[in-house]
Amino acid sequence: MSKFRRRGVSLSTVDPISPVVAMTSRLAGGVLLEGHAGTAMKLEIEQRQKEGIFILDLKGRLVLGPEDLTLRQRLQSLLDAGRHNVILNLKEVSDIDSTGLGTLVYCALRFRESGGKLVLLHLSESEGRLSDLLKLNTVFETYRNEVAAVNSFFPERTPNRYDILDFVEEQERRA
Repeated sequence: MSKFRRRGVSLSTVDPISPVVAMTSRLAGGVLLEGHAGTAMKLEIEQRQKEGIFILDLKGRLVLGPEDLTLRQRLQSLLDAGRHNVILNLKEVSDIDSTGLGTLVYCALRFRESGGKLVLLHLSESEGRLSDLLKLNTVFETYRNEVAAVNSFFPERTPNRYDILDFVEEQERRA
């Protein structure tokens, strides 16, 4: 067995003049994906800031490999720079595997230990159900819109709870 096979890389000679390196990766459920090097969807991270809160817009897959390592390193660099309040926008994340989930949990706990907070924005419905099932809602705060996520870092901005029953009872007392 060649050293390339052991690493999950095989040489393909589609064109005998320029061999193409093909990468094979194993996904959950035993499904194998094959693609040419460079064509796999990597994780792209765009950083922006809103009211002193750093927002990382993620695009691609959050899976075992360079993707989860890239996110972990970016979040660690923010912590090292004293940036303890971060929102992860997952709107354009197509896939999260168990390693990606582990990275999110690990980083959320690191931010909490530092006195800050890491919140998730636009967690998909299926990922949200998984989060509830695994009781990850004790680790993460999740939000459906950016304004609510940003406001979660400012306790004085929490909206007043409006309860229709309280309103009706108040109207009855006045009558």
